Formats: sequence, structure tokens, C-alpha cells
Amino acid sequence: MIDIEKLDRNEHYEVPEGYFDQLPSQVMAAIKKEKTTRRNIFAAAAAAVVLLAVASTLFFNFKKDEQENKAQIAIEEKASNAEIQEQMIEYYDTELAQMDYYNF
Repeated sequence: MIDIEKLDRNEHYEVPEGYFDQLPSQVMAAIKKEKTTRRNIFAAAAAAVVLLAVASTLFFNFKKDEQENKAQIAIEEKASNAEIQEQMIEYYDTELAQMDYYNF
């Protein structure tokens, strides 16, 4: 077993002059820097969430408008076809159409 009383009592470590005087300000500066970094990360995450929400809203509104446009085009085509059919029916009901039929 080692006898502690017989060990050399010289100081083996040296501390730079004024080290402990500057230590509190260095620690506080490091803490402040860490808080700023956390705040920046939070701001970036919040911005990403807002951007994602805006992008998804625009995308779904675009899709909705596209579907509404397709539905409107289909309705207009049906209306156009119905109008053409009515015009054809009116024509064939006229005497001119009957004369064309018999002369052909």
C-alpha cells in the first residue's frame, strides 16, 4: 500500500496568470452563444413549418382549381353537345330538311 504522507507535495500543474478572473466571463459568453444557437435552430424550424404549410396549401388549391376547371370544361362540352343536338332536331323538323331528304 502507498503511504500518502511520503508522496512528493510539489505542485505539478500551473495556471496562467488571471485565469480564474477571466473564467466567469468566458463561461457566460459560451452560455450566451449556446442560447443564440438554440434560438436560431428554433427559428429555422418554425420557418420550415410555415413554408411547408404554405406550399401544401398552394399545391392543394392548384389541384382543386385544376379539377374544377376539368369539371367546368366537361359541363361546357355537354352543354355544347346538347345545343348542337337541339339545332339538329330543329333543322330536321323544318320543311327545308324534309325537302332535302326527299330530293336526295
